[in-house]
Amino acid sequence: MLIVGLTGGIATGKSTVSKLLKDKHDLTVVDADVIAREILEPGQPAYNKVVEHFKDQVSDLFVPDSDQGKGAAINRPALGRAVFGRENEKNRLFLNSVTHPAVRKAIVWQVLSAWVWGNRLVVLDIPLLFESKLDRFCGLTVVVSCSDEIQVERLMKRDGSERADAQKRIESQMSVQDKKKLADKVLSNDGTMAELELQVDDLVKTITPGIIWTFLTWIPPIGLASALWTYVDRNYIRDNSLSFSKNVGTVGFNIDQRGQVNFQHAGFVACEDGKGVYQIKPDIAGTRKACKNPQQVTITAFH
Repeated sequence: MLIVGLTGGIATGKSTVSKLLKDKHDLTVVDADVIAREILEPGQPAYNKVVEHFKDQVSDLFVPDSDQGKGAAINRPALGRAVFGRENEKNRLFLNSVTHPAVRKAIVWQVLSAWVWGNRLVVLDIPLLFESKLDRFCGLTVVVSCSDEIQVERLMKRDGSERADAQKRIESQMSVQDKKKLADKVLSNDGTMAELELQVDDLVKTITPGIIWTFLTWIPPIGLASALWTYVDRNYIRDNSLSFSKNVGTVGFNIDQRGQVNFQHAGFVACEDGKGVYQIKPDIAGTRKACKNPQQVTITAFH
């Protein structure tokens, strides 16, 4: 079974894509927003912690006349105003520390249920997919994106908010551009609904596993091995590649027929720091002379 992580910025159209995947393509969708609402219902452990923390800070924390015996329902827009924005980072971190563990637990149970029922593919609809590190358990990640201006306009229209408030909410989250850099697939939602729907159709055709592979991963040892490989790939192989690219920047080079890439020819040299650890540095004037034991650097490209 393939686990697909679906995310995007606020008001980029993630929920629309999620609905298409569920209603049109009949895929199992685990919605983190729905789970988050459920764990903050009166009587739940997370509800009690949130109320205790925010009751003295937010005057309109509760929905009027909503007490059904276990406590009044939380006024989510009011709670949102208390956690969004850079000046409310401490409140946001507290809320995340309370809700994220409970959400993760519920997600795990729903994913296991989908696997038991033999689903080929399950979609995790998670707004904070990368921030919560849950992408590391996904075989594929998809980001729904749109331009900054369209995002602001949609949020203002959806919530009836002022531009400053909309921008404040957007800036309190990881930017869409940063999410796109981390994603395996990107769906652009700058156009019409029909254009977005075509992209979703193509995505489903491309990523849906075959029946044989689905059957094999339903066998516990193979399913466990597949899940373990996904975790190792996300946590170590891809993570290290991302860190490497951040450190050395973007380099232009050609791959020869043997799949070898020579960074020294691309303008870089590896220098030992005296403790057996090498750092890649720009091969500019004076670097080689100041460099202890300069080494040629190669990397094998698998394609």
